[in-house]
Amino acid sequence: MQFYNPNILYGLIAVVIPLIIHLFNFKRFKKVYFSNLAFLKDVQQQSKRHSQWRHLVIMALRMLAIIALVLAFAGPYIPNKDANLQKSDVSFVNIFLDNSFSMEARGTEGSLFEQGRVMALELAQSYKPTDKFKLLNNNPFSFSRPFVSRKVFIDELDKISIEKFKTNIQTIPEKIKADKSESKYQELFIISDFQKKQVNFAEFKSDSLINTVLLPMIAIQQQNIFVDSLWIESPVLQAGQNVEIEFEISNQSDNEVVDLPVSLFVGGKKKSVISVNIGAFTTEKSSFIIRMDSVGFYDGRINIQDYPVVYDDDFYFSFEVQQAFDILCISSQFANNDLHAFLKSDSTFKTNFIDQKAIDYADFPNYSTIILNSLTEYSSGLLSELKQSVDNGMSIIIMPYSGNSIDEINSAYKYFGLPLVNSMDSVKSKIQYLDLQSVEFGDVFDLGKGKNKLKENIDLPYFNSTYLANKSRNGNVSSLIINEAKQPILLRKTDNGANIYAFYSSIEYVNSNISAHAVFVPIMYNLIRNSAKSSSLFIFLGSDKEFAANNSTNYISNNILLKHYNDSTEFIPQYRYSQSKLMLSFAQNPSTAGNYQLEIDGKQEDVFSFNFNRDESYLNYYNINDIKGFIKDYKLENITIINSVNSNISEEISNVNSGKPLWKLFVILVLMFLIFEVILLRFSK
Repeated sequence: MQFYNPNILYGLIAVVIPLIIHLFNFKRFKKVYFSNLAFLKDVQQQSKRHSQWRHLVIMALRMLAIIALVLAFAGPYIPNKDANLQKSDVSFVNIFLDNSFSMEARGTEGSLFEQGRVMALELAQSYKPTDKFKLLNNNPFSFSRPFVSRKVFIDELDKISIEKFKTNIQTIPEKIKADKSESKYQELFIISDFQKKQVNFAEFKSDSLINTVLLPMIAIQQQNIFVDSLWIESPVLQAGQNVEIEFEISNQSDNEVVDLPVSLFVGGKKKSVISVNIGAFTTEKSSFIIRMDSVGFYDGRINIQDYPVVYDDDFYFSFEVQQAFDILCISSQFANNDLHAFLKSDSTFKTNFIDQKAIDYADFPNYSTIILNSLTEYSSGLLSELKQSVDNGMSIIIMPYSGNSIDEINSAYKYFGLPLVNSMDSVKSKIQYLDLQSVEFGDVFDLGKGKNKLKENIDLPYFNSTYLANKSRNGNVSSLIINEAKQPILLRKTDNGANIYAFYSSIEYVNSNISAHAVFVPIMYNLIRNSAKSSSLFIFLGSDKEFAANNSTNYISNNILLKHYNDSTEFIPQYRYSQSKLMLSFAQNPSTAGNYQLEIDGKQEDVFSFNFNRDESYLNYYNINDIKGFIKDYKLENITIINSVNSNISEEISNVNSGKPLWKLFVILVLMFLIFEVILLRFSK
């Protein structure tokens, strides 16, 4: 126990006053006449013993009352366990106010965010006006701001609002510590709902120079229904096709949802409405099927009605219906002409055929797929340009020449991280297996209901010779076609969102009949279709990834705008050019969910859709007991908790900073001692 005003303890000298009074008893005696002296002697002996005992107790009570009164004025307190931290005359106070979307949930006095704002104000007012303050929030730029006065802090507090950004709470002390200019003792208050997806106490790193106080906000209604995700199975969409838009709705409540209306809007118009049933704390998949009759960009939105958390009731998406696939076919004089005939016969393919000796590398970004058809050699320049194109999202299909040596094949396959060839198998073999679960071959054969493999006697192409490949342990490499000898004929490697298809046998007439077989057309069509570039259906706000814009490779322009479809919002996005390809970054803008069109020199070139991150939609929180358990289990130091419900913030802050005050206890003791004295004087005669 320590004291705020230890000088007052000199007042304990006053305890001698009751002692002096009782040592010098100034009571006047009164004469009483008795007829029997024996009786008088007995009464005197009993009265003397009783009087001595009573006087001693009264003296002790009065001395204790004085001691308790002096201690109360001295300001006793139990020091905080971190009170040994050195503090300066000016306090440096960091207040983190969680302004993520989960704070829109309801508390006992309105939204958690508004309650947190009031609490932050009370915290600031608990300190001296001369102290320094810093308002932190989920925006990463808030950590780089300087300390300000209390008045400026309050002004900043009035302006803060819910934002798209998200900060992992366990990283906050580390971010404060990273500010080298503030190498002094600081105080950190974290006001948050402590959503489970936002904090990991196992990674919480406390700092000896940072006294951290956690103030959990308690939601009274922890339930939410939201559209969790959306996808389209077909990688490329074309006019005249039916498009199946699949989505998933999550019910984060303990009540089953029956006949929830789900609406689909395309181009700002309502296209369809369906009803879904969702069990408690489960997810439900459903889909819309619509027909796209024309090419171009489409902006869409799936909508539900849910309260009180409404920011995730809309899920925005967009896609492009393409007219043709842009293909570059590089061939040698030994190339299979059936492939050329196939590419020329289908209007969905926009193919440019060039000889391997007349390659223009600058033209590569204009294509979604490049086919290497029986090249006699693979120059280092060609492989380098192809690798850069793959890194930018373009896919390639490699069909080796039957006259290639093993070293020539490996020079190309090694460059792309494909399994290398170790020998040549000259035994004729047929195709035995196709991966019918893959997106490439999932719709090639009509297997019938409940069947998942081909008939054993089905007629499939043969190969006279096959390159034997080493087994691959790369999880991104898949065998799509295998022959009777269990050797791969076609492998797929996924790299940065692009597909690399590599044949391990030549398709030339002298080696195989595959180009004349009925299965050749659907196989090649699906390889090309799955290789075509497609825009992201949606992007989560604040994503730090770069996105390539479609249809922007013909020229370089600085007149770039991103415009909202439904209002006047527009801004210049962060961008750069890579190999004449426009790369966009949306880490800072936009800040509002919705569909946006990309305009270059006033012409629409692409469409992007933005949604709030659904991590904030899972309203699962750690309660105070959970947090106390984590602090104990992980032995987190310099961290305390304040119960934000029905607490006096100023008093709690004083307790945290200076310790537990005990003056009230000693005042109560003073009153108790005086009451006992009165009782003793009144009833003990």
